Amino acid sequence: MTLATALVAHCSVRPCDEALTWLGRRRLPSRAWAECPQGKWLLWILALAGICPPLEWVAREIVAPAFGYAASAMEAAGPSEWAAILREHEAALRGVTEETAAGILSAAQVAGDAAGDAYVDARAAAEAVEAAWSAVWAAEAASWAVEGATAAATYAADAAGATGDAEHRRCADAVRRLYPEPPPEVLALLGTTPDADAAGELP
Repeated sequence: MTLATALVAHCSVRPCDEALTWLGRRRLPSRAWAECPQGKWLLWILALAGICPPLEWVAREIVAPAFGYAASAMEAAGPSEWAAILREHEAALRGVTEETAAGILSAAQVAGDAAGDAYVDARAAAEAVEAAWSAVWAAEAASWAVEGATAAATYAADAAGATGDAEHRRCADAVRRLYPEPPPEVLALLGTTPDADAAGELP
């Protein structure tokens, strides 16, 4: 059985067509995990398996880079007042602790929303608008994380990854630093086990 078939058969939510196409004939979860080019796909299946990364990790590794990208694009597009605000939040997000993560993520959501609205209203350069919405969605996902939604990091990764292949890969690498191998919960979701994965087998 291929991983694409296993995902469709065992997951309560159907994967996106892009992910299924990438999986193709791949059979080994560990290899697919190591090769996956999009962090949002890894986070999607983690969330589906009931695994939600720590809030401070979401802030530092997912939301902060999205804000940094948004700020850079806004600076390149022209007026930089919102870029400066996003830079402040990016710095705060990178310095969060377990105790401060929830409050800082909530504040970032407000800034991301405002920046996105401002740049859409101003009809700024397309790249800046896209980047602004990346920050908006990353911050909104962080807010969901504060409320305990297990899928929060998935949407944050989607936002951070919306900016191109390099950002997709950066996010995937961040996930793999936190979870070097697919966790047992993910393997169970696919109907397999660590031993079967090591042996190159899917039931």
